[in-house]
Amino acid sequence: MEKPNHCPRCQHEAIIGYGSVKGKRRWQCKHCEYRFTRLTPKGKPPGLKAFAVALYGFGLSFNAIGTLFSVTGEAVRQWVKKFSGTLPPLEADPKDVRVVEMDEMWHFLQKKTTNTGSGRPLLILAGNWSDCEQVNVIQLR
Repeated sequence: MEKPNHCPRCQHEAIIGYGSVKGKRRWQCKHCEYRFTRLTPKGKPPGLKAFAVALYGFGLSFNAIGTLFSVTGEAVRQWVKKFSGTLPPLEADPKDVRVVEMDEMWHFLQKKTTNTGSGRPLLILAGNWSDCEQVNVIQLR
């Protein structure tokens, strides 16, 4: 096993050998005295977590995303919660963009012309949607 380049905790380069555990070479950082055997970081990469949060934004459930990435739905929920904590607070009344579900759209329009399903997120881009005049709708898939 090669000597690691830096400490996984403090990123310092002063690493020394410190015996072995269960047949694996053990290392110690001279700077923070952290002892470790694992050279690769634990968990999923940040890019995959960001993609999971984006999929949740498009309407997939925590469990569906967890199945895609071989993690639990609870792990996905925690990723979304952590990401949402980094966002700035929303304005009191956003006027440019609104997201509604198909059932809500049917209630506003008072008619259902096609059988498109229910619960799929839609993005209303422009227009006065409450008066049913000039509404541009994109179905998020």
